Amino acid sequence: MEEWRELVISEAQSWLGTPWHHEGRIKGKGVDCAMFVYEVFIKCNLIPRFELFEYSEQWALHRSEEKFLKVLERYGRQTNKSLPGNVIIFKYGRCFSHGGIIVNWPIIIHAFKHTGCVVYEDVLCSGFKNRKRLIYEVGL
Repeated sequence: MEEWRELVISEAQSWLGTPWHHEGRIKGKGVDCAMFVYEVFIKCNLIPRFELFEYSEQWALHRSEEKFLKVLERYGRQTNKSLPGNVIIFKYGRCFSHGGIIVNWPIIIHAFKHTGCVVYEDVLCSGFKNRKRLIYEVGL
């Protein structure tokens, strides 16, 4: 496996058990799915730290602006490869708004409000199975 992929997976795993907290971004204290992905790639020096947008917990239910996708498209490229270290983003509501990091397909790590923390998830054995999804290689 490429070194950067191992680095991303290792950093993502170090966040396991971090409580879910809207717009949080502190390992061990609180994080949401977007900030989890952002902080992992920052820590791995694969993207620069940049100004983040504010968002409500329910923005994807009431707005069509693809905020999460705009960031992924600025710092990554879409791919059809479910490789370790790639970012996966799912459509919730009106736009793509829930992301995680692929560990070993179909296993991902993500901060999920319904589980209350950063967890592993089997995408094919959960509510994510039938959701529209996109995959990005970020920071290369």
